[in-house]
Amino acid sequence: TLYNVNIRTYKPGDSILLKSGSVWESRLVLKGSGVENAPIVLSSYGEGAKPHIMGNGKVNQVILLDNVDYWKINNLEISNKTNVIGNRT
Repeated sequence: TLYNVNIRTYKPGDSILLKSGSVWESRLVLKGSGVENAPIVLSSYGEGAKPHIMGNGKVNQVILLDNVDYWKINNLEISNKTNVIGNRT
């Protein structure tokens, strides 16, 4: 699960690396701020498909960044597909 990622507050220069090929049906709530020269990085490691975080329409935001600064997010697949109309990002 992404529980351990969600409970931690990150500091400038920290990295969160998700294993390539992994799939989660979950939500990320990212806490803490980086600084201009030391952003917090959320990315992937390993070979294969990009890590996939799916909201499946169960959450409004798959990745929530609220009142934080200097995050760098790359090399992830993020989706929030559903057949129900709603406000999802």
